[in-house]
Amino acid sequence: MSNPKLALIPSGYKNSKVYSILPNDGSGDFTFARNSGGTRVNKQGLIEQMQTYGSQLLNNSDFTSTSDWTVSNTGSASSVIENGYLHINTSGDYSVATQAVGLTAGDIYRVDYEILENTAGTISIIGNGGASTIIPSTVGKHTIEYDAQSTFAVKRTTGSTNIKIAYIKLYKVQYNTPRLDWSDSNCPSLLLEPQSTNLITYSEDFSQWTNYSQGTGSSVIITQNNSISPEGKNNATRIQCALNSGNTTSDRSYISLGGFSGTPFSCTKSLYVKNNLNVEQTFFIGVNSVADRVTLPISNEWQRLSVEGGVLNTEFRIGIIGNSLNSDSIDIDIFACQLETGNLSSYIPTYAGTSTRLADTCTGAGDATIFNDSEGVLYAEISGFVNGGGGDRTISISDGSQSNSIQLLLHNTANRINFRVRDGGSLEVNISDFTFQQNQTNKIACKYKLGDYALWINGEEKVTTTIGNLPSGLSVMAFDDGALNDFYGKCKDLRYYDTALTDAELTELTT
Repeated sequence: MSNPKLALIPSGYKNSKVYSILPNDGSGDFTFARNSGGTRVNKQGLIEQMQTYGSQLLNNSDFTSTSDWTVSNTGSASSVIENGYLHINTSGDYSVATQAVGLTAGDIYRVDYEILENTAGTISIIGNGGASTIIPSTVGKHTIEYDAQSTFAVKRTTGSTNIKIAYIKLYKVQYNTPRLDWSDSNCPSLLLEPQSTNLITYSEDFSQWTNYSQGTGSSVIITQNNSISPEGKNNATRIQCALNSGNTTSDRSYISLGGFSGTPFSCTKSLYVKNNLNVEQTFFIGVNSVADRVTLPISNEWQRLSVEGGVLNTEFRIGIIGNSLNSDSIDIDIFACQLETGNLSSYIPTYAGTSTRLADTCTGAGDATIFNDSEGVLYAEISGFVNGGGGDRTISISDGSQSNSIQLLLHNTANRINFRVRDGGSLEVNISDFTFQQNQTNKIACKYKLGDYALWINGEEKVTTTIGNLPSGLSVMAFDDGALNDFYGKCKDLRYYDTALTDAELTELTT
């Protein structure tokens, strides 16, 4: 088999680019954009933020002296920089530490900091427009992102506060970093997702949630920083819920986060969970109903459990209720709670507010010297996130428009994979197979040549036709149909051959 003229086997990237293996002169590289943060599961199996960052911006970030910072107090507040830390100390009066470093209002910045000691209260940072955002204030290292104002400012939130901070480091976030994801394979996939919002306002800081127990013997215990979380930090939370042995359906034990609309809405709920007991544990995430039950297997490994298509009203709950819906107790570590109105997507961290990950786009690979208008093969090893629904998800070679294009797509209809050819806006070829689940990895090849069109899937020629004209001016490959219908899913391998391969070659390629 001849070498492909263009080959993307996800391995290399930089900000705004995904590198192709062939051609090696850069003409086959894809242009990538997201314009927001995003996470992936890296090769080590850890959740990782995928953005790049500028240099560290704060002077005297480890408080080795009193220089560069301005600490302001009112009333009896006595915050100060001393002994190598910032001490936010007030019985209720206003207190703030600021540094004028010329940030760009409205840009996103990452804050890394460590809490040495906390005997009272929480701290906040002041963002764009003067808005205060409560940030995690438990002892340990933390990372957050926020929408900045021109001056960096950290302050007591409300009331009595007694917190010591070892360091604060600040970096400007540069987005458009592609994500190579290792969550389901020993080889990475290029991860391309639609926009999604995590409606949980405290996805990691469960000290901000409410403990609720009802019935004799019911109890809830929360232990912060109990174990190493799926992002490799000691910031997972232990939740222990218990009921008495004679419980009824009115007995319950859970943690909850409110503030949602009073109108029930369809949603997807997810949570990373680790089992602290040597038994299966069944509990609910979302609301206390049978539909929201999840079962955690016997394992001390982290699992991501989810409930898709459930309904939520005013509160998100994690826990147990009586009368055999669950066991009488649970003991679990939890991390990364997520609530979305769409399908399950990668984790979106939140800190005192909702957060939106914008859609990925990947376009613009190749030029007219790579593609052959007369014959060729478009091949992809891909999987969608859902089997049907979410619109057509397309990969194409085109002239930069839908009108002249070779298209491979996961159809909006479940189990349907399509091969389409458009010439001057006319749909010349539209052949489909209806027997493969789109949310499983499939190896798909679309062969085109005048009078010889074929759709191959997983080692088999599935559909052929001899009818249809070819487009002209093919000059670009993209994860869309030439303009719309972006591909959302995972891509392990993408290739273009400028000749119509033989049946034996297509069998080898797609097997």
